Parts: sequence; C-alpha cells; structure tokens
Amino acid sequence: MSSRSTGTSSFDAPSVLLTRSVVPFILCVGIALGCSKDDSAAAPAPAASEGKLDCAKAVARRTECLPELKVDGGAEQVALCESIAASDPMKAKAQFGSCLDAPSCAEYAKCAMALAAEQAKFSQAAKATRRLAELHRLVAEKKWSDAGTICRVYADATVESPDFKAACDAVAAAAVKAISDELAAIRDKLLPEDTVLKCVDLLAVAKKVSPEALAAAEVLCAELKVVRRVTEARAAVEKARKELSAQVPFQCEWALRDLDGIESPWAKSTRSAVAKECNEDLPKELISAAEKGLAAMRDSGDTKDGFSRCFEFKRLAKTLSADAAARAEALCDEVDLASDVKKALDEAADATEKQAEELPFACDYTIERLEKLGTSEWAKGRVETLARACYIDVGKSILAKKVPGMKFGCDYHVQKVFDGVTRFKLADPAIDGLVLQARTQCQRTPE
Repeated sequence: MSSRSTGTSSFDAPSVLLTRSVVPFILCVGIALGCSKDDSAAAPAPAASEGKLDCAKAVARRTECLPELKVDGGAEQVALCESIAASDPMKAKAQFGSCLDAPSCAEYAKCAMALAAEQAKFSQAAKATRRLAELHRLVAEKKWSDAGTICRVYADATVESPDFKAACDAVAAAAVKAISDELAAIRDKLLPEDTVLKCVDLLAVAKKVSPEALAAAEVLCAELKVVRRVTEARAAVEKARKELSAQVPFQCEWALRDLDGIESPWAKSTRSAVAKECNEDLPKELISAAEKGLAAMRDSGDTKDGFSRCFEFKRLAKTLSADAAARAEALCDEVDLASDVKKALDEAADATEKQAEELPFACDYTIERLEKLGTSEWAKGRVETLARACYIDVGKSILAKKVPGMKFGCDYHVQKVFDGVTRFKLADPAIDGLVLQARTQCQRTPE
C-alpha cells in the first residue's frame, strides 16, 4: 500500500475491540448529566418549559430522580448549567430541563432514558456520517491503509449506513487497482524493489474483493518474484559482453526456468525477450569477439591457451546453430595447427640461413596436415607460404650442394625438394636451372 503504519495489511489485520466505538449515552446524556458534547446538543429533545431555566431546580430534580448516577448535584453542576444558559438558553434547556415537568420521578426517569436513547442514536449516526466523509477523503488522497483501517474497524457496526458499506467495498476495489498498477509499473520497468510487503497488502485486499481479483493478484506477485531473476540475468549478460566471456551466464537459465512457471502475457513476452538476448544476441556477439581473438591467435602462431579458449568457443557456438558450430570447429582446427606452422616456418628460415643440406622434417609433415583442412583459405595460404619457404628458400642450398654431384639416382633430400617444386608448380630463378638438371634422375614415373 502507499501508506503503512504497521507491517501487516490494514484490511486483513486481526480485529481489535474499540472501547470507544459506542459512546455511553445511556448513562451520559445531556439531560441526565449535563454533557456539553456537540452530538448531544444537536440531538432532538422534548420541548422544555417556557421562560428562563431554573438551573438550581433542574439540577436538584435530576439528583433526586436519578440517584444511581451518583453525580454531585451541588453548586458545580448549577454553575455549569448557568454558564451554558448564558450563551445558549435552548441548549441548556435541552441538557438540563427537558424532563423537568415530569409529574413523578418515575416519569422523569422514563423521559430521561428515552431522550438518552434518542441522543445516542443521533450521535452514532453523526459519527457514521463523519466516518463516511473521512473515508471519501482518504480514498481521494489514495491513503489506502488508513481507509482500510476505518473499514475494518467499523465493518460490523450496526449503525453504519449502506453508503458506508458500499464505500468500503469501493475502497477495496480501488486499493486493488492502485496497488496493482503500482506493482505492475515496477514489474514492467524491472525495478529492483522489494515488493514483498506490498504483495501482502494486495493479496489481503484482493481476497475481500473477489476470487478473480485474488487470482490476478497472485499472478502479479508471482511475476514480481521473477523480476529479480530477470534483472540478474540482464546484469550478467552485460558483464559477459564487457568481459567477452565465452559462456552464456547461468542466470539466464534460471530466469527462463522461472518464467516458464508462470502463465501470463507478461511472462510470455518477457521470456521471449530474455531468450533472444541470452540465446541469440549474446552468443552472436561473444562468438564474433571470440572469432576475432582466435583468428589473431592463429595468425600470430602464439596459441598457448588456444585449447581452453576453443573448448569454450565451440561449446558456445553449438548453442547458437549448426552453422556456427561448424565454423567454430574449422577455426579451432586452424588454431590447433597454427603453432606447428609457425614452428615449420621458423625451422625453414633457420635452415635457409645456415644453407642446410637437408629439408626440415616439419616441412612435409606440416604441409600435409594443412592440406587436410580442405577448403580453409587460411590453410591454403599457409601451404603456399610454407612451400616456398621449404622448397625454394631451403631447397636452393640443398640443390646447389647435392645436384652437381649426383651420379647414381636422386638424393633423398633433393627428391623431396624436386617433388615439392613440381607438385606446387613453383618457379624461381635461383633454383629453376638446378631443378631442370635434377629432372633426369628425380622425375618419378607416373603410376
């Protein structure tokens, strides 16, 4: 509720016995005790004697005929009567002299009790009217807790008018709408507010309105419980974006699970939005970032943590689509081979610098592995680069040192260079003549 005095619902708190809910007019009435309350003064009274009221006589008569009241009938009461008479003679006659002309004490007591009952009824009606006016004011100000307290306290009062009971019914309905609107706004904006006590209020009031209102309130409060899950999921998604995580946050799964448990348009639309953000948009962004990072790692050849990164990357790609999973597998195959490619190029460069007479083992072995990657453009480019580094750069010194002295057959390493040059159709002025010279001994017969 918008206003709260305790931690419990004002519509559903235990009933309290209000000792002042009925004013004791039967014993304390204007004619009997000289009470100066406005309610008594405004009540109808029997006609009093004409002329100025004899306060001493009136007080003495009351003391004589109503001794059970045990009210001092001395100077103090006379002074009170005269004080009222000085400013309002009619009021003084109503309070002190209405039954003065009764012929006997029995008639006096009967008159007094009848008047007291009438005044009590009138006073209760006046208070009910004021409560109704106060109720309308509180409703206008949307002070549902205070309005609910009035309705709860006087719910069983027999003197309340039908208008009061109808107003209380309207208060409950208005409170349900007001609280529901407030909570729905919190829900729709996904605000991180504690709504537990407000839901307690809403459920308590809705229960008094109708079964349908209660059912709607229960759904709304269930949705509000899921709001926390949704906000946690979205916060985790933002963190994953910033950190370029390779995983969809577990908070997404929790939010989607809880949303599945609610049958409502809000839950359905929210689940759709969360599912798109968690299972489509975020994976696409993370996969794109991972692809860039792994491609850079592959191209540099520094793949020391490539296995772990590829493990998470491939697992994430599988959640998006089969196509994404296939691309991830292909990229990670390249990453897996990138360090060997770098090693082979480094060995080829070292052999070239030393004018080696042997082709590094990594040359043929790595080229063979690259070719197994099929249509990979990166692999094709690495094969071309490595072939030139091995068969031309290193092959130049091998051919120059071995071909001129070959007399019986083709030298093993010359054969490897010759086969590589022939296979990849390589040409370079530095080796073209030596390749031609070795052809007679190294040209393999087609099978």
